[in-house]
Amino acid sequence: MASFVSDPRRDASDVFAGFVFQIDLTIQRWLELKDDEILELERGEDLDVIQLTGEDVPETRTLEQIKRRSASSVSLKSADALTAVAHFCEHRKNNASIRLRFRFLTTGALAKEQEWKRPGTAILGHGTLRSMAS
Repeated sequence: MASFVSDPRRDASDVFAGFVFQIDLTIQRWLELKDDEILELERGEDLDVIQLTGEDVPETRTLEQIKRRSASSVSLKSADALTAVAHFCEHRKNNASIRLRFRFLTTGALAKEQEWKRPGTAILGHGTLRSMAS
């Protein structure tokens, strides 16, 4: 029997793995919610955790962008990181009355920034997840 030759460009396993990664983090955030927090999906970013406050104090919204990366390392100059920061700047401009926080989570390895003088990398790492927060 002849062996079937497939087109590797049609392989969607990385896409599905990214969905699973986002679902896992969504469940984790949902289980960690405090009494004064709610979770919104695909509103500002992939996940938004909103801390509700009194009427005279604006809410605090943490916008989380999630990227599963296995082959490429992540730096502040990476396309995914730059796009995420640009989106956050747009959110800040469009939502000036809301306190916004930002988190970029990825499975990609951390790259050392060129001319970075401090120890470690410019991006904070948490175990196997990498986070760029503001």
